[in-house]
Amino acid sequence: MTKPAPRPIEKLVTAISQCSPEAANYGRCVVADFNSVHKDKCLREFLKLKDCCLAAGVAVYLSWNSASIYPAERNTDVVSAGHHLTSAYPLSILIVDIFSHPGIMSFLFGRARSRTAVDLAKQAKDFLRNGAAKTEDLAKVLSQMKLMLQGDPDTSPDQIYQLVTTVIEEDLLHQLAVHLHKLPFESRKDTQVIFSHIFRFRPAGASPKSDPVALSYVVNQRPQVLVELCRGYDYKESATAAGAVLREILKVEAAAAVILYDDGEKEGSSAYGLAGIERDKPQSGNGVFWRFFEWIDRSSFEVAADAFTTFRELLTKHKELVPRYLTVNFEMFFTRYNSTLVQSNSYVTKRQSIKLLGEILLDRSNYSVMTAYVDSGEHLKICMNLLRDDRKMVQYEGFHVFKVFVANPHKSVAVQKILIMNREKLLAFLSNFLSDRTDDEQFIDEREFLIKQIKNLPAQPIPPQR
Repeated sequence: MTKPAPRPIEKLVTAISQCSPEAANYGRCVVADFNSVHKDKCLREFLKLKDCCLAAGVAVYLSWNSASIYPAERNTDVVSAGHHLTSAYPLSILIVDIFSHPGIMSFLFGRARSRTAVDLAKQAKDFLRNGAAKTEDLAKVLSQMKLMLQGDPDTSPDQIYQLVTTVIEEDLLHQLAVHLHKLPFESRKDTQVIFSHIFRFRPAGASPKSDPVALSYVVNQRPQVLVELCRGYDYKESATAAGAVLREILKVEAAAAVILYDDGEKEGSSAYGLAGIERDKPQSGNGVFWRFFEWIDRSSFEVAADAFTTFRELLTKHKELVPRYLTVNFEMFFTRYNSTLVQSNSYVTKRQSIKLLGEILLDRSNYSVMTAYVDSGEHLKICMNLLRDDRKMVQYEGFHVFKVFVANPHKSVAVQKILIMNREKLLAFLSNFLSDRTDDEQFIDEREFLIKQIKNLPAQPIPPQR
């Protein structure tokens, strides 16, 4: 038996559903109920269909027994054809009229779809440039971009490639980073997903080991994108979204280098791209990395916690990049670290920072940094004060830094002087230090080891033999 030809309304639903996958579900309801007596239900389904199609660039206006369907104004090719349909026609006549018009046909069946990826990026840029960050139109564009990048069934790899390349060409990543804090909550979430997918995107056939297209472009030609993402910590609205994107891209060493070596427009800064970085040139302390001390110490709890997580990722992930950076910028880094973070008035900041300091010093890749740090008598004084803090967890974290000074077989003269001068006080103090940690065998062993080391110190400092 020959399969009956689809009715005009079925053709319409099929065509529109190709533009928006969500429209298919509502479309089936329309087909089932259109000729029924359930007028109100039918109208509700049409309204749902209209909302779904807006994101696909199709404006749909429907009413009982008549309809008006036309492309959104942004589809200039179709609008310029001058074909405006009205609700004056009976539906059956109107459907035939629509499908006989080549401009509408190409819009519904694919010509516009090939332009949608390009249009979305350009529209988003225009909205942001015109101060429309909070508009519903921008929200819909960002939502559609997110769906396309996530790979919905109606999006081809070529469309995703077009979207990514257009986002790069239109400098949309920078615009999104700058305006992130102005976006509504859902749009910020969508933008976070957009950043994540674009920074991971590799064209079909590219080696899994190759750098993602957008990330390579940013670190080499538009490092300001990463700087602006860091500045998302200036605002509580954008801190979480910006931080999530940053931590994902910081898995790539080049991205971490761009942030660490940002130094404004100075020569050797990452502002000129990865190739322009002079890694042995000391920083001025005015780059975006140095803002993390302020964000961690002075922001709200939520912002500070997220900023610290990103800060920690920057300092612990890359075992060649960071030791060199810390060596070149040793004095400025640890002066700020100790004064701003280790001695912070915030309990959480203080405790986390002491713990991170211990991790940095005990990491083998940071051996030269560790030896320089524990040579300082001033650093030892700061650490000994931590042992006397009123809060036991601060004492405990401070202990793990203190043990690095005492266990060092090549103690500097300055460190030996302090330990020898305070020998008796230290022995009495350590013998009862955190005595309630009776189940922590490792801590007990380390405490006894330090007591033994302090007892065996010479009467006078001896210059170390390295």
